[in-house]
Amino acid sequence: MSFYGQVSGVTTMWQINDMTISIDPILIDNQTISFNFSAWIGGYLDQDDNAQISLTFLNQTNQNIGNTTILGPVLAIDRGQRTSLLYRQENGQVPIGSRSFKVLVTMTRFNGSYNDGDIDNIVLQLY
Repeated sequence: MSFYGQVSGVTTMWQINDMTISIDPILIDNQTISFNFSAWIGGYLDQDDNAQISLTFLNQTNQNIGNTTILGPVLAIDRGQRTSLLYRQENGQVPIGSRSFKVLVTMTRFNGSYNDGDIDNIVLQLY
């Protein structure tokens, strides 16, 4: 399923997941857990309507910890002024003290009456 921004100027969606359900916190705190974060991001024709996705790790009290990883935006020039999705990916280390993570998608309209920022195949692998 692909997501796009609908008619609003800015559309957001997010999900927060507890990593400790499947990963022992000792492994996180010993810096043995890495991540691979990716998505297909794009937009419509020559418009700069776009999507951006961020990954933020949270500690036990749901405070941000470490740096936020951001994929996108993918603008019209990046897409060759065509409607398309481009693959974006980042890898890194899960910060010490992390217990959950938040993935936030933001789609922003710059042209027209519809928000044509698109995103698909969001993947976060923890290993």
